[in-house]
Amino acid sequence: MEIRDVHALLGRTAYGADGDRLGTITGAYLDSASGRPSWITVERGGLFRTTTRSFVPLDGVERVEDGVRLAVDADAVKRAPHIDDDKVLTRAEESQLRTHYGLGQPAAPASAGHAEPAADAEGAPDAEPAAMTRSEERARVATTSVPASRAVLRKTRVVEDRTFSVPLGRDQVQVAYEPLPDPGPAPVSARPQQGAPAPDTRAGADGDDEEWVVLYEERLVVRTEWVPVERVRLGTVGVQGEEVVNVDLRRERIDVDVDRTREAAPAGQEDGS
Repeated sequence: MEIRDVHALLGRTAYGADGDRLGTITGAYLDSASGRPSWITVERGGLFRTTTRSFVPLDGVERVEDGVRLAVDADAVKRAPHIDDDKVLTRAEESQLRTHYGLGQPAAPASAGHAEPAADAEGAPDAEPAAMTRSEERARVATTSVPASRAVLRKTRVVEDRTFSVPLGRDQVQVAYEPLPDPGPAPVSARPQQGAPAPDTRAGADGDDEEWVVLYEERLVVRTEWVPVERVRLGTVGVQGEEVVNVDLRRERIDVDVDRTREAAPAGQEDGS
């Protein structure tokens, strides 16, 4: 893997060979003899846990969709020897790491070379006497779930005005006239005695007969009752929002100061003359 490829791994999430999430890749180390990358550092922990950095061999590392998969499992990385990552990795420390990860020892002698931090690795010392590494702060924004509010189901009764149209019936007087059948000629009767009143053949003509008819009507009767209509269940659903965060980040600035030497005195002139 070339140096430019290693730089693309910095800041990505590292996963063990078994798929467990380890942390973030923060640095890369080059072999001083070959000049090729050989080790990377993985930062674990953060927030409420102690941050530690472990050296992981670069051999077998492959990029995946959401990070980088290492060739060793997560348990081996967590049990790796603790070595400071702010200095050059010595041959003895590299040999200790190779023994831990079960890697073969290099054929070169111990004095042939050592691993040095890559130029862009975080906290790396200067590779050359006339060069300096500029560092800057970078924001790492994360989120955590905290209780914000509490919802309670409470049932109350409210009054609503409703308007209904109800048909009502009632009885109405109706007069029907029916002709009487013809009774025929009146029968001949004996002559009434003198002084007896003549019978009144007009049946009910001037009588006081009356008949009453009861009329009925429908009256509106309103009655209410409580019936179940629906079931309300309280649940939660996650929604996404955006919040702007302003962070003051510090960075280093490298300035060049030129110390001009004193100009040489003209020929034939000595100091103090």
